[in-house]
Parts: sequence; structure tokens; C-alpha cells
Amino acid sequence: MEEREGKKTPGELYRESLLALYRQPLGGGPLPPGRQWTEASNRTCGDRVRFAVEKEGETIVRCWQETAGCAVTTATASLLVRALPGRSVPAVRELFREIRGSLGSGGEPAGEALPPEVAELEAVRQLPSRRECVRTALRAAERALAEAAP
Repeated sequence: MEEREGKKTPGELYRESLLALYRQPLGGGPLPPGRQWTEASNRTCGDRVRFAVEKEGETIVRCWQETAGCAVTTATASLLVRALPGRSVPAVRELFREIRGSLGSGGEPAGEALPPEVAELEAVRQLPSRRECVRTALRAAERALAEAAP
């Protein structure tokens, strides 16, 4: 890993953070009664994310995830488990939109800066082939949000 004057670059720190979330993912464990998993998969590589959301009214209270996939997919699901609780449903939808916009789409370059809550995904912005890994976790979380009972 390249260091400059003894300090790691932001990209290196983000990569290390993603790997830490892969090694010790957040939001695991059994779901409480009445909660259901939603699922999304990446047909290209076979990654699969299961996600569940608990809401009180229009506020996200807790999230769970189980991922069978690469470091980027697993870390993204963990970041969402960390970032969503305490947010309103509209704020979560906006966060999802910001993440997608920051990654670009198709052949488009990456767009605006990532929201601070998911800044670790900065390491993925320059890797177009890995952006679908992020989108897979987003799809699972979006489905869970849509299906969660108030």
C-alpha cells in the first residue's frame, strides 16, 4: 500500500474500511418475528443480498442484512445497515438516489461526491466493474424499505 509522508491516502483508507466491513459485517443475526427478508442478486457474479427493515411510522429503526458475495457488496450492505436507522423514509430514498448518482450509470462517469455516511464507497467510484456490487445491495435495501410495515 502506497503511503505519502507516512500517511495513507483517502482511497487507501476507504479500501481498508470496506475490507473491515467485509470481514466483520454489520446487521447480521436472526430477524425478530414479523420481519421478512427481501433479496437482490447480481446475475453477473452471483452475489446475493438479503435485507430487512424495521420502521416506526416513517422512521427507520433498525436494519438487518445477510450477504453472500464479494467484499464490495457485503460492505455496501453493512454501510446501509449503519446509515439508515434514524432516517425518515423520504431521507433514505434520497440517500439511495445520491449513492446511485455518485456512481454514474452505464458508461457515464461517476457524478457528485458521495454522502458522508457512505463515503467508504469512494473506493468503488473509480471501478466501473464494481459499481453493480453497490447497486445490488441498494436494490435489496430498497425492496426491504418498500415492503416494511409501518
